[in-house]
Amino acid sequence: MSATSATINYAGMEMERLPDNPHDAPMPDVHPSLIEHIARNEHMRWADRMFKEGWTCGATYDYDGKTDPGLVPYDMLTSHDHDAWMFSATMLLKTLNFFGIAIDRYPITVDSMSTELRVVPQEFNDVINEMARNKHKLASSLALFDAMRDAKSIRNFREMRLIVPFDELSNRDKNEYMSDARSILEDAISLGVGIHPPKKAS
Repeated sequence: MSATSATINYAGMEMERLPDNPHDAPMPDVHPSLIEHIARNEHMRWADRMFKEGWTCGATYDYDGKTDPGLVPYDMLTSHDHDAWMFSATMLLKTLNFFGIAIDRYPITVDSMSTELRVVPQEFNDVINEMARNKHKLASSLALFDAMRDAKSIRNFREMRLIVPFDELSNRDKNEYMSDARSILEDAISLGVGIHPPKKAS
């Protein structure tokens, strides 16, 4: 991770002026087939959900008519849509890499999934906690700077009550951040990414 940037003090709490963003992490050393594998599976999962909700493929995007030109087989996507799914896959891998999670270089195929990791084990609890704290830090910092820029910009009480240190959050809010962090790892596993917990410093 990058070094901590300049901080400001708000209500006795040190806030990072530019908090570390996992999406700014370097790309891990993985085979291009893994990125393509994630993108293909993400698109397939999205399309399945859209079809179940009554959407169909159409020449243009129409929310009311429930048509989307992206609802085609992955190999028939336009270059723009293909690049968008590849970008999403890249961001997932960068996020995992940011938190020191080891990533298998090649995708886990369907045939081997039965013998591979299928759920997030307890060994990932520490990194899930770290991911939750980082997301809170990002969210609260952005909300804080919005408030500093324009006192009227924050009208949502939820945003205001989250501008506190992570340990002072309610259990409900902490659990929400933890759940979001865990879902990232669950998504990675379901998309065929082999992951391993960060090595602990000796």
